[in-house]
Amino acid sequence: NKLRATLRSGSGVPCGMRLTGNPGGAGHNWVKARFIDPNPRGFQLITDDTEIEVDGIKQVVKLDRVFIPSKISDNLLLMRNDPTYILRLKQSGSAALVKAWLEGNWDIVDGAFFDEWDENTHVLSAHIMTPHLKADWLRFRAFDWGSYRPFSVGWYVVVPETLTIADALFPKGSMIKYREWYGSQGPNKGLKMTADLVAQGIVQREVGERIRYGVADPAIYIRDGGPSIGETMSLHRCTWRRADNKRKTGAEEMRRRLVGVDGRPLLYFLDACEDTIRTLPTLQHDDKDPED
Repeated sequence: NKLRATLRSGSGVPCGMRLTGNPGGAGHNWVKARFIDPNPRGFQLITDDTEIEVDGIKQVVKLDRVFIPSKISDNLLLMRNDPTYILRLKQSGSAALVKAWLEGNWDIVDGAFFDEWDENTHVLSAHIMTPHLKADWLRFRAFDWGSYRPFSVGWYVVVPETLTIADALFPKGSMIKYREWYGSQGPNKGLKMTADLVAQGIVQREVGERIRYGVADPAIYIRDGGPSIGETMSLHRCTWRRADNKRKTGAEEMRRRLVGVDGRPLLYFLDACEDTIRTLPTLQHDDKDPED
């Protein structure tokens, strides 16, 4: 971003930036979010614009970016002159990473903690599913506080018995995340909202619903010279139970639900939960503790 900010010319010389890269590595999420997610098939301009004033005249200026997919099969010269390259590539990393390199697939994450994740299986259409989620089914919410970093609120509904919904079988006890509120203004940047405003926003989103309870990181009840975050939120009728926030046991439960029973997951996400779908598959193993 800093390099991009230096692309300037007082003489009007056209300035641009060309980037090349592969899936995987430290910059994977940034590249994917900026260039690929807006148009995964590529070749379509993504335009940012803003209004400026020069010599008293207002005008709109635009800046374009584009993702140009390029696979090994497109490199005919390399394929012709070095036919063993693909074989060497297959020996260079994990199966997931090699598959990502060969297919140019940015949805595959090397070293993903939840490698059971399958977007085609775990993500459901909100348009199709929402009318089937009954008002009297158990609904609850879960919360992780953030101010400088993003906060996250998720609303879940529990399927009360084994049911066929929209031609798909859902086991008894399946959970469906049907709504989320992710307080972000960019990658890992929070909205810096106060606890009062976050609580009010949660309550407003629940109008007309019966939310049985909410669970949150116990840290919101830590006092530091005044009322805690949890106490402040309760003043706006937004109350919480203290959640068990142990990561290893929580991750194991998450994995158990993603796998499910007899090929049927016990955890699903509506496609409206874009930030969950964006972040969950990219969670990595801790280099020092693979179980974390």
